[in-house]
Amino acid sequence: MWAYEGLWCKILPGRADQRAIVEELPPPPAAGASPDSVLLVFAAHELRPAADRAALFAEAARVLRPGGRLVPVEHLRDTANTALVGPGPWHFRPRATRLGHAAAAGPRPVAGRRIGGLVTAFAFRRPGA
Repeated sequence: MWAYEGLWCKILPGRADQRAIVEELPPPPAAGASPDSVLLVFAAHELRPAADRAALFAEAARVLRPGGRLVPVEHLRDTANTALVGPGPWHFRPRATRLGHAAAAGPRPVAGRRIGGLVTAFAFRRPGA
């Protein structure tokens, strides 16, 4: 499932729009409210418009407590992924795009690591405490 335009959605094979609305999202927490970490696991690449991806990173950064971590985990558009799956998943974004979204949202990079050769996990820290 993923969040889209204020709703929880999930893919339902056979539907023309390939997604179904499950329920409305609860209200977002106040800025810096509580989470020590926000995980975005295989989520950002599903948002095609750049503005939507930027909004996802901005909202994740907004709710993190000062000093909290933002951890996106994604396939990247790179040689390894293209060699495995071909040119089909062009919605995978390059490393620079991921770093740019996080930098624009405010958190600063602290780590990045390849997992199993095809997936990359980043860690960003929200400034403060």
